[in-house]
Amino acid sequence: MNRLRMKRTARRSSSSGEIRLYAPTAWRELTQEQLRYALTLMSEGLQGDALKTYMLIRFNKIKVVRRGADGWKMIKGRKVFYADKWLVASMVKTLGFVDRYEDFDARLDSVGGFRAVDGLLGGVPFNDYLKMEISYQLFSMTKEEAYLTSLARLLYRDKEGRPADGIRPDKAERLGAYLWYAHVKDVFARLFPDLFKKAEDGERGATYVDMRQITDAQLRLLTDGDVTKEDAVRQVDCKRALTELNAKAAEARKANAKLKSK
Repeated sequence: MNRLRMKRTARRSSSSGEIRLYAPTAWRELTQEQLRYALTLMSEGLQGDALKTYMLIRFNKIKVVRRGADGWKMIKGRKVFYADKWLVASMVKTLGFVDRYEDFDARLDSVGGFRAVDGLLGGVPFNDYLKMEISYQLFSMTKEEAYLTSLARLLYRDKEGRPADGIRPDKAERLGAYLWYAHVKDVFARLFPDLFKKAEDGERGATYVDMRQITDAQLRLLTDGDVTKEDAVRQVDCKRALTELNAKAAEARKANAKLKSK
């Protein structure tokens, strides 16, 4: 949490003393109400300093009376104060984390009455993870919102832990699901570097057929080609499955390196 303290300016004001303004420094510092507000603005296309300014005003429960040449006249509670441009600019700069979606270590705790799974998918079956990955990749390829709805339905669960097949997330909730899962992918890329090797420059992106082939290949690796084990593998915790796949990828990389060195 970051609190900036602003002294009253020399201009005439009905306030005395100091005004405290709050500016978060990371996604994880936002309350659920604040996060939903930010996602709503973002889903409507607001970004940059405009987004940050709206967030700053909303989070501090400020009413803007008027804008002048060198600042703004505002009301917070019963106090009227003047905020110079340089001060507002410094506060807005503190909200720079909204420009970095890879740091989106936050999520809406519930959507449509359904609860979110663990932030890094702990306890999520490998089969559901595979479905999440396909939905995410298909949205990235097509930009069709239906795939984000499918992703959200996998990221939220009912009381029995079943995917929330019945929810109809709004634009902000779909964006929240997308940014949350994108952050998970960024973390997984660091946790499992051999499995999620960064594509070389010039390599094309995955297609729908590629995704199915990748999914099938991962299942074959985990079952050692024994189809009778597939149902059990699909229910394994996804992080445990990814750990094993990463180890197999590392072994393959080392074996290839030895062959090339001969």
